[in-house]
Amino acid sequence: MTALRSTRLACSAAISFAAGQGCASPVAAPPPTRPELPILASAVDLDPGPKVVEVHLEPVTAEVDYRGDGGKTHVLAYRDEGDPMSSASVPGPLIVAEVGDTIVVRFTNRIAERTTTIHWHGLRLPAAMDGNPTVSGAVYPDETFTYTFTARDAGLFWYHPHVDTDEQMELGLHGPLLVRAPDEPTVPVERLLVLDDVDLDDAGQLRLDPDDEDIAMGRHGGTILVNGRERPSIEVTTGTTERWRIVNAANGRYFALEFPGHEFQVVGGDGGPLPSAESATWCRASPRRATSCTRWTAAPTAC
Repeated sequence: MTALRSTRLACSAAISFAAGQGCASPVAAPPPTRPELPILASAVDLDPGPKVVEVHLEPVTAEVDYRGDGGKTHVLAYRDEGDPMSSASVPGPLIVAEVGDTIVVRFTNRIAERTTTIHWHGLRLPAAMDGNPTVSGAVYPDETFTYTFTARDAGLFWYHPHVDTDEQMELGLHGPLLVRAPDEPTVPVERLLVLDDVDLDDAGQLRLDPDDEDIAMGRHGGTILVNGRERPSIEVTTGTTERWRIVNAANGRYFALEFPGHEFQVVGGDGGPLPSAESATWCRASPRRATSCTRWTAAPTAC
C-alpha cells in the first residue's frame, strides 16, 4: 500500500483543500492574491420547448489564464457555439437538464489535425451515443456529430473525450453536466466545483510527457485548479447552508475538502443521491469522478 501525502492548500481564509498524492512532486505555493471562485457559464438551451435540452458545443484551440496573473496557457477548450458571445473555457460549459429530458448535443470539431469525441461520464445511455470511437467513430476536423439521449438519472455528471483521453483532457477538454431531480431540496446557495491539477513549465505552458511517477501513480500537476483558476477564494455567509457539487477531473490526484470547525453533510456520490445524508469532517474527491454532492452548514461564526 502506498501512503498518500497530504498538502494543505488554502482556498480562502477559512476553507482548505488537502491534496493527497502518491508521489513527492511539489505543489506550488498559493498565489499571494487569489481571485474569486469563477462561476461556470451554462450552455444555452436552443430548444424553446419543454423536456428537450439542445446545446451546440465545439472544441477549439484557445488560451486561458490559469493563475489569474494575466499569463496565457495554450489549451484545448470547449465553446458554446449556441452563444455568439461565448468564449472557450476550461472547464467547458455547464449543461443543465432535468430527469426525463432529451439531451441533444450538436458537436462540431474545430481542432485542426485532431479527431475527438464526447464521452458522457456516468450517464446511462446507448453505446452509440457514448463517444466510443470504435462504436460510433471519431469526429474529424470540421465534421459534426449529434449526440441524443435521455437523462435517466439525477446527479452531477461530466463530459470529456474518448480519443487520446489523457492528453486531450490534460489540455482542457472536460466539462460538467447536471441533471436535476424533480424533488430536490432547495438551499440558499449552490456551488459547482470542478477540481483539477495541471503541470505547468516556467513559461506557464502545459507539460504533457509523463515521467515514471506519472505512469505508476497517475499524473500529479503542481498547479491546483478550481473551476479553471489556481486556488481561488470562496466567500460564504455565516449561518447559511450551501450545497457543493464536485467533480474531480484530475488524472491521479485525490482531494480532501475540509472546512475547519464545521461538518459536511454528504448527500450524494458518483452513483447519485445517498439514501440519507452522512456527516463528515472532510469530503474526499477521487480522481476522474463526480464524487460527491455535499451540503455545508455554516455555524454563526466569523469567516
